[in-house]
Amino acid sequence: MKVPIFQLNAYTGQQAVIKPALGIPQVAYQYARNTAPAPQVRNSSSIWQHTYISRFYMSACPTGFGGVHWRLYLQYSDHPAKSIRVDCKPSGDDLRTGKVVFDLVDYAFSSKTAAGMMFKLLRPISVLSFWRMLCHYNIQTYRYAPGVYGCRYWCQIVLKCLEVLGFLAPGEMALFLGYIADRNRKEPNVYPLPIIRGEFLAGL
Repeated sequence: MKVPIFQLNAYTGQQAVIKPALGIPQVAYQYARNTAPAPQVRNSSSIWQHTYISRFYMSACPTGFGGVHWRLYLQYSDHPAKSIRVDCKPSGDDLRTGKVVFDLVDYAFSSKTAAGMMFKLLRPISVLSFWRMLCHYNIQTYRYAPGVYGCRYWCQIVLKCLEVLGFLAPGEMALFLGYIADRNRKEPNVYPLPIIRGEFLAGL
């Protein structure tokens, strides 16, 4: 996985200072892949430039078929609570093409959440920079495993990127994996281990 010092915010000029993590050496090269257009955020036209995230939630909601679907909720307001729901939504004729969809919601995370965890960022990140991170690491193009499984794996890769880039404290991924291991002991069919992996079409 590439670990750049990349432009945190194109409007302020702030940069992320990357610390060596997970055995990956520090690399000094400027973020340059700014060509991917930002997807439309429903109900807003200016959310990309002026909105910063201080925490986010990984949330699993029941599908109605005995399983759960994992999404991210990027919280940008506390009072009132407001978030951007980021869903690698199954699409296509076979529902195996993951399409990343951003939606504004008037809550921190879904009230239907059956499992999940909140992560507080060490420093804010703009919505635009979050999207550019997905594009830089090729996380925005995903192929679900047969049976339309692999949403948790997609979310965990996003979590890993944020930790490696220094937006999350070291060990946050390990805490989440421990949480999943506990849920797996109680409901192994809903929270399977080993994790079911989809495929990132452009490679990580």
